[in-house]
Amino acid sequence: MKANPETVLDNSLAKNPSNPSIPPIVSDAVEAMPESMRKEIYKELQMSFEFMQNGMHPENPIIAKMSPEHISDILKINNTEMLQEFKYKSSNRWFLLGIITIGVALFIFLVVYLADKHNAILMDILKIACGFIGGLGSGFALKSRNKKEE
Repeated sequence: MKANPETVLDNSLAKNPSNPSIPPIVSDAVEAMPESMRKEIYKELQMSFEFMQNGMHPENPIIAKMSPEHISDILKINNTEMLQEFKYKSSNRWFLLGIITIGVALFIFLVVYLADKHNAILMDILKIACGFIGGLGSGFALKSRNKKEE
């Protein structure tokens, strides 16, 4: 049977008066650490357990100094960043379209030029092109799968 975290914290108040918000089992583990680490660990643990008890976030001093003007500036910067990202993706799409158009035009030229006279060379070129396109497709598939896993 698992102990209720609130009960563990309440029991720790009576058993560990020096750090009332830290449970004794955790306090014993921290006491076994070197002195240089102990104070920092106690500080962090105390803040964490107080957060669990009170349900409040410790306030960040930077957030307390923010004004509506700061928020407006952050929103403007975010907006310009989004616009730049959209322009970048758009230019990449046009570049990709150009490369595909050149590739298709080259393929059509090779088929028309080599189909009658040099059939063996055309077959070798088609095998190499199919292997390249297959590898390119596999690379894009792996990339998209890795993005989904992240």
